[in-house]
Amino acid sequence: MKFDIQFFKSPKGIALSIAIVLILLLLIIAVIFIFKYWSMTNATPSNETVTSQPIISSISSSQISSIVPSSSQSSVISSSEPISQISSQISSEPLSSILSQEIIPDTDDPLLKKLYKAQNKNKDAVGWLHIDGTKCDYAVMQSDDNEYYLDKNEEKENSKRGALFADFRCNFDSDNLSTNTVIYGHSMKDGTMFTQLFVYKRLSTLNNYPIINFAVDEDTEQRWKIFSCMITDINFNYIEPNPTDEEFIEIIEESKKRSLFNTDVDVDLGDKILTLSTCTYEYKDQEARFVVMARQMREGEEETVAPATKNENIKQPQF
Repeated sequence: MKFDIQFFKSPKGIALSIAIVLILLLLIIAVIFIFKYWSMTNATPSNETVTSQPIISSISSSQISSIVPSSSQSSVISSSEPISQISSQISSEPLSSILSQEIIPDTDDPLLKKLYKAQNKNKDAVGWLHIDGTKCDYAVMQSDDNEYYLDKNEEKENSKRGALFADFRCNFDSDNLSTNTVIYGHSMKDGTMFTQLFVYKRLSTLNNYPIINFAVDEDTEQRWKIFSCMITDINFNYIEPNPTDEEFIEIIEESKKRSLFNTDVDVDLGDKILTLSTCTYEYKDQEARFVVMARQMREGEEETVAPATKNENIKQPQF
């Protein structure tokens, strides 16, 4: 192939020559930048030892603000700061542990503190039940049915004791709490769970501890005055969470007739009631329940309750 020097003197040849020169210059510049980048990324300070451990593998919550500036701060960590100094600010606590730390809303209420702690472990927790004079101090769970927590504890582990749980139909919105909050629990031979309710078969217990504490949130009154302690058959539908006015009146009247004791705690339409229900075994071969019912205290109402008396005309279970 004959080399034609005249071609490079033509306009097309000159343009081609210029293009070749520019391409060569770009290649040279690219090589220089690549070499400089490689040198920077592979450089190691002569007076520092870089370990293979990630710099930010774990950070304690108390150190985050000192290492990572907040959005309101303009300060940043200097790139010239020795890695050993940065690493010395980092704790050995795993980051996963920090992310899983409990977030408990600020409150001075002891029952709500327990409730919020329980909710951090299990979102099914809807309330906290505490009864003075007993060992009843438990979270109340709620699932999509009335079966799940019969044999699962508060952490969803298999358990013969189960957990205290609210009827799945109950509503726990502070602005729309169910008319009748129904809570179930086992009566255990070891005295745990709702076996503690059995102390209300004694008149002295009712007179000494006539108020139940059941906390749902900051906006809901958590004190409830007991108006009935009854042994009943399961044909009596006292477990309806959202009764009609007629059904509500019937529940109140029937529960007072069946109560072991007479109280002066009145219950009217518009009131909220709390129903605690467990199995009892006074009647062999018959399904019976021991039930403690209470009315939510009204705004401005005093805690004072007149002494209850024995009901001499108890309506017996209808088996």
